[in-house]
Amino acid sequence: MSIKDIGDRDVSHVDPTSGNRFMTEIGKLRQTILDVHGCNSSYVESVVVRDIFQGQLVWEGDVKVFRLIDHPRATLAYAWSYKDDEGKTRYVAILGIPPVRTALDAVRACIVAQIQKQKRTHI
Repeated sequence: MSIKDIGDRDVSHVDPTSGNRFMTEIGKLRQTILDVHGCNSSYVESVVVRDIFQGQLVWEGDVKVFRLIDHPRATLAYAWSYKDDEGKTRYVAILGIPPVRTALDAVRACIVAQIQKQKRTHI
């Protein structure tokens, strides 16, 4: 599981009508997959995920699914962005390697990893 800040890296595109550069969410997520997992990818679809635990909504959002090109172990990756507590955009890219088989599995893996990280930093 990887959470990444791509900073000022240029993942922009040029608007053909205005000539202005803009960054697409898909482009940022593809760049994150390349940076973190070392392979190119192609966008497949967006999946709406709602994770409810003990009657409470834990996470809700769109997870983008990507087909990986020449990754040695995975054929899919699940990726999304979110704002952290400081308002900074973070990018997440999770490989589709069991036990991660769905977008919901990827979200749950991320939540567990973040909880474990918080426990380690508060020891």
